[in-house]
Amino acid sequence: MLDDIVDQKDNISFVLVFKLSRFGRNAADVLKSMQTLMDYGVDLVSVDDAIDSSTAGGRLTMTILSAVAEIERENINVQFQAGRMQKVLDGGWPGGPTPYGYRNVKKNLVIEPEEAEMVRRIYDLFLQDGMNTTAVAIYLNEHGYRRSSKEDCGPFTYDFVSRTLKNPVYCGRIMFNRRSNCNPSGGIPKEVMCVRGKHEALVTEEQWEEAQRKRERLSVPRGKVDDPERISLLSGLIKCPKCGAGMVMRKNKKANKNHGGYYKVLYSYGCVNYRKAKGRTRDYNTIYHQERTDNAVFEIVSGLTMLPEFRTAVMEQLGDQGSAEAIEEKLKELRKQLWKEERQKRKLGEDLDNLDILDESYDKKYDRIQAKIEKIYDRMDAVESEIERTSKRLSALKQGSVQRIM
Repeated sequence: MLDDIVDQKDNISFVLVFKLSRFGRNAADVLKSMQTLMDYGVDLVSVDDAIDSSTAGGRLTMTILSAVAEIERENINVQFQAGRMQKVLDGGWPGGPTPYGYRNVKKNLVIEPEEAEMVRRIYDLFLQDGMNTTAVAIYLNEHGYRRSSKEDCGPFTYDFVSRTLKNPVYCGRIMFNRRSNCNPSGGIPKEVMCVRGKHEALVTEEQWEEAQRKRERLSVPRGKVDDPERISLLSGLIKCPKCGAGMVMRKNKKANKNHGGYYKVLYSYGCVNYRKAKGRTRDYNTIYHQERTDNAVFEIVSGLTMLPEFRTAVMEQLGDQGSAEAIEEKLKELRKQLWKEERQKRKLGEDLDNLDILDESYDKKYDRIQAKIEKIYDRMDAVESEIERTSKRLSALKQGSVQRIM
């Protein structure tokens, strides 16, 4: 419906709902949607609430009722979160993806012997002298170990080893709101709770604490030793011709055994999936000399800039045609895109509300829907930023400014 209003289809003059709660899930959504309706000259009428947004009194009442509806929903969420929190306080598993090394049996963590042995091995290797996260992943892969579970399988990677080493569940702790700072809806971060869990630990608390201290020591950023001013311009941009993954910088530094020191450091681009820390999921080991590759791409791009078609395409992409109408059209398209994301977010929110809390797969369904909502928030942030930049560009153009706002 909102898409049709933005597209100005069918000459819509008003939106009719039985209750305001069916129009938006919270005050922010209602007010944002109301602003869009007002921008396009469309009124909102709520039958049961006797509200007509075409009047000033109707708009005031609508704002108040939206706030009341939001408070009611927040109360429901508080009760639900209180139930999960009580489960954490009792040492139970609050839900979410089951950690590697365990199985979720009737909402209790039960050890998976083979996986648990790999977790213990990761901690034992990491705590050895001279070992770090990357070295652990390389050691496991070179010695034939493979990560296998119901959800995932394949080689051991740096990311997997890092997640395993910092997860407190392996020393018997249960943490709640550990990722609260990543909440896409913003607001004040929730208090992080840590309690002793009912599940059996895979490593001792001393091992886990020692691993955290070592991770902290190794996390100290190090400056570039060779050519600190060097930048690999095409890293991640050029793609592997075999698997399509990004190609990253690779450095070849060999010691000069005859005269001491090192030979000249050679830089190149190689497939990221051939890195040992990634488990070498691909066998494509061809490398491309970095300087020659950069120069070849620069030569091609330089040649393109001489073509009138290329210049025209770039100017159109930047919205620099000198036409306020063209920029306004782009702004309108961005608003349409934003409302499509809003519509999808609203639908996922309804799916979240309709989940059966007694369903055994409730946690998995909840996490899956929440992950989709978080991605929508990321896309909405990007579109809103682009709308702000475009609006500034339009304002500058209307004021006769020649300054480009990028």
